[in-house]
Amino acid sequence: MQKQVREHGPNLRRSMGRKVYFLIWAVLFLVFFVRTTPRLWIDLHREKIPWPSPTSSMDRRLGPVLQLAQPSATLTQTFARLPSDCGLIVVCPEDKDDWQFVRYAIGYLTWPRKMDVVRLGPNESFAGVASEHTAVLFCGLPAPAGSNAGRTIIGPKMVLLGPVKPK
Repeated sequence: MQKQVREHGPNLRRSMGRKVYFLIWAVLFLVFFVRTTPRLWIDLHREKIPWPSPTSSMDRRLGPVLQLAQPSATLTQTFARLPSDCGLIVVCPEDKDDWQFVRYAIGYLTWPRKMDVVRLGPNESFAGVASEHTAVLFCGLPAPAGSNAGRTIIGPKMVLLGPVKPK
């Protein structure tokens, strides 16, 4: 009889060790869950964490640069009002990394529209003009003064010159 108790002793300790191990992890998970859930709920309720969408990561970066609430939706709607055969020239500052991302995002949002980029230094100006088949988008630079016909202001940092259809 004593021999049987000794044989089960190591197995019993191993079994108890496993139970204690899993119990510790369960308690840690429960503490994590109880502490995190209210904060997550508050952040979701206050919309600090945006709901996922195809452009949510782009909007998080474009929003502060362009100072627009929903930049990808605003740009997509604006570009949709251009004629389908209308190309786009994006005029932006040469030395700013944020505007490089903006150029890439505009290329993505305007695809398959033909897009060219003009990067201007501090003392340079844009000599091109908008036409029936070409729109010019000024990003982070002031648009040339002139007629307001064909001028669409897209927030405080962007101006589109070109043949925009009415809404």
